[in-house]
Amino acid sequence: MYEDYLKRFDSLLPQADLGPAPVSAAGPVAPVAATHIPAPDNPTIRRVVNEARMDFHLVRDRHTRLLTQVNGELAQVECGPLVAVAISNAARQPGPFADFLIDIGLNPFGDWNMLYYASDKASADLMDAALFTPEVQGQFDIEFSAVIEQSRQGWLKFHGHPDAGDEATVRTCRDTLRVMLAKHGETVKSTVYGNKANRWQNLFPKQQS
Repeated sequence: MYEDYLKRFDSLLPQADLGPAPVSAAGPVAPVAATHIPAPDNPTIRRVVNEARMDFHLVRDRHTRLLTQVNGELAQVECGPLVAVAISNAARQPGPFADFLIDIGLNPFGDWNMLYYASDKASADLMDAALFTPEVQGQFDIEFSAVIEQSRQGWLKFHGHPDAGDEATVRTCRDTLRVMLAKHGETVKSTVYGNKANRWQNLFPKQQS
């Protein structure tokens, strides 16, 4: 179904690719700017996105509490805390990226946009996890934020499409974008984690949308 939809709206939805390998970016990373695209008010889209719209501040605070809880449990077994690094840090800031993600029902602080590292070598060995180093900060930020921006542009252009008045089509468009972005996130995580067991995963809820 998703493949058919992408073919149908090929001119609207992005065909982005992270590329064959990550780009290491030590130090500050230049943010990806959101392009202003006028989007007509679409009552069908407005109704769908507002049905169960998540609140940015609530999901941010929930993620903070969850990470604190997980790190507290790790401390009980004398394991160092996890270091959370966003794949796209821009998506975790209030603004156009986060607004778009929430519009399509994707949590900016969800597992799809997060990497977790062990804070020291002993903990990395114990959890069979990737070890945090300063170089991993912003490692994928430019590429992944660009993917999100391309998706956002496709979503805004879709607002003016004749089929955007059909509720089922709007829902399919949101589903398609969510699946596409989540797949990009999985690609990055596979690159970072490789064959690591990441035993810390058992401490997180099964579903982090």
